[in-house]
Amino acid sequence: MSKIHDLITQLYDEIQSTDEYNFCEESTEDNDDLILKAGKGYNSEVGVLCHMEDTGNGFIAFFPSHSPSYQHNYICMDYSEADYLRKLLNYRENKRTTKE
Repeated sequence: MSKIHDLITQLYDEIQSTDEYNFCEESTEDNDDLILKAGKGYNSEVGVLCHMEDTGNGFIAFFPSHSPSYQHNYICMDYSEADYLRKLLNYRENKRTTKE
């Protein structure tokens, strides 16, 4: 789990330096939730972009809809699935940046 935490911390630092998004952590007695809030460039009525809860066995990510045309979206993954997704996204990003 520390690899995922380190990756989230690194991603947090990179995104904070661009000032496009705002991360914050909400700690409760049972878990630590991560929240991605809209930054500059978003409609002022858009608040939370993603709320991720660590369930102790994986993650539940909630993406609220900011449009009446779309429903809220939930993604549930155990730790291994989250790791697979992270690897694929890193692969794709690395492939994209090496082409440029």
